[in-house]
Amino acid sequence: MKKQLLFIALLAFSANLFAQSDVFSQDTRLNKTYLDSKRELDKTYQYELLQSESWQNFIQENGNWFAWFNEENGKPHRAYGQPIAVSGSTPESKAMNFITGKLSDFNIPVGELRLSNVNKNEKMHYINYFQEYNGLKVMNSNLTIRLSNAGDVIMWGADVYNDISLATDPQLDANQAGVSAAFGITTPIENTVVKPGLVVLPIPDALHPKQNKYRLVYEVNVHTTASNGIPANWYTLVDAVNGEILYRHNEVYTCGIKHNHSEVCLPGDKKTAQDKIVQSKIAAANIEIAVQGTVYPTDPADPTTVVNLANIDLTVGGSNYSLDGNGYVMTSETGTATAVIPLEGAWCKIINDGSSSTPSMTVSVNDAGLNTLSMDGDANIIERSAYNNVNVIHDYMKSVLPSFTGMDWKLPTNVEITPHACNAFYNGTSINFYTDNVDCYSLAQVNDVVFHEYGHGINYEFYADNGMSFQNGAMGEGYADVWGYAELEDPLLGDGHNPMDLTAVIRRYDIEPKVYPNDIINEVHADGEIIAGAWWDTYVNLGNDMPTMMNLFAIAYLGGQATNPDGAEGQAYTEVLLDCLLADDTDADISNGTPNDAAIVEAFKLHGITLISNAV
Repeated sequence: MKKQLLFIALLAFSANLFAQSDVFSQDTRLNKTYLDSKRELDKTYQYELLQSESWQNFIQENGNWFAWFNEENGKPHRAYGQPIAVSGSTPESKAMNFITGKLSDFNIPVGELRLSNVNKNEKMHYINYFQEYNGLKVMNSNLTIRLSNAGDVIMWGADVYNDISLATDPQLDANQAGVSAAFGITTPIENTVVKPGLVVLPIPDALHPKQNKYRLVYEVNVHTTASNGIPANWYTLVDAVNGEILYRHNEVYTCGIKHNHSEVCLPGDKKTAQDKIVQSKIAAANIEIAVQGTVYPTDPADPTTVVNLANIDLTVGGSNYSLDGNGYVMTSETGTATAVIPLEGAWCKIINDGSSSTPSMTVSVNDAGLNTLSMDGDANIIERSAYNNVNVIHDYMKSVLPSFTGMDWKLPTNVEITPHACNAFYNGTSINFYTDNVDCYSLAQVNDVVFHEYGHGINYEFYADNGMSFQNGAMGEGYADVWGYAELEDPLLGDGHNPMDLTAVIRRYDIEPKVYPNDIINEVHADGEIIAGAWWDTYVNLGNDMPTMMNLFAIAYLGGQATNPDGAEGQAYTEVLLDCLLADDTDADISNGTPNDAAIVEAFKLHGITLISNAV
């Protein structure tokens, strides 16, 4: 009864839930964070921590090392330097031996560490732990160890806490937390899901700087649908004692046009990879098929061209086949047969929203020679262009991340969605494009917009495949833009989308750079331009060498910088810089420089992203 009365009282004061002095509202929408997105390191305090006994003992024992510190726990957030040899037969045992043997001065709560994930790429091993307090996960806690391929420690960081003290019994039950999570949402609520269990949330204490306060919270997802039919998924942290909303992140991101909530990143069932049919070499005189289509290879402002439609799944004489990457197949059929050819294949399935069907053609084929077929009469140019664009970006992704299989499946691609909106969205199970209008072509025809939407899928699936959660909205938009411009090596994103102004673009990266923290406005696309711009300028500084830039990007991807919550953009971006340098390094020691360090450091510096010096 007391809990119920408390809950009623809390609702009476719900209008004040966003008025807490230590919580920073992100923008005029419902997004909310407990972090200051423009926070910069306190250089004076960083210097004090560099002079601390624990750090001085560490560098005296281990040589030339650098660090910047978590100012709430006083431990290095990132430390890096000369390789340190450690014993152990596995990466996990080496990491734990390093923690217990080398970090004893830092008061690490070793007994509360739980292994989160272990990953590896061509440069290093990544071992990550989270902290558990009285059986509850501490959110955003991370103790990370990086090992060179030789097994030496080359980087570590300790966002773990030994000053947590709070009761773990909630005052609100899960249903009450769900009601609190819905506060302020005016669109119809379809479903509210409260995650089982509770977690501990560290929050920088505005009243007591350089330390945290800790809250017991529920994790809640509130699913809604806007008037234009676009779903939203509000991930919300609700204080389990007083019902305050501490964090709310709309996992809906626009593609950056007119700031409409459009691009949806909802959890979906894990897909099963679509296995391509293996074709054996068959003797000549069998039925051969090639399928082509007229598409916009870039956007509707540029001329059309005829392309081979790759990877289509089809039936010939009732048997299943798949076209290869050149849009060709030699079948085992002879004589005359009926071919049924839908606009779907290994990596894409086109669905017209108006008809809820996949375009398809049925045609008679024979073994008298190559049957060159056109989809032009059975699929419109929006459908054909969308299919081609998805195949192009999938192939490019595989050239950058050849071992990643998280997007190797038949992705539903919905086109001509009505009513018209100059937008597109990705929802974890499909990418979606609205019909065209006088002021906006269907964005399914604009290749880098398709690449951007597909890039969200790459981001989220790559993190999920490696045991991480892609949280940061600005990182998500910035990295989707990298996927948008990389294959084309074009700094203009979305040019050619507006029939009324063919010079209009959505974003561009060849103009005055956006800088952290000055240009942070708490809008994910604008804030994402800072990190996407840093990568673009790295490409420029490398002599317009996109393969080298994207190799650095791919290696740094495993660093998990986007696990930082909204509001921690400065920290995330600095981690990207460090991980880029580690990716560029050739001797497991970035303290002595890397081959391209000048180009990388200068590119990131243009955007206000730098590493703090030991000589602050």
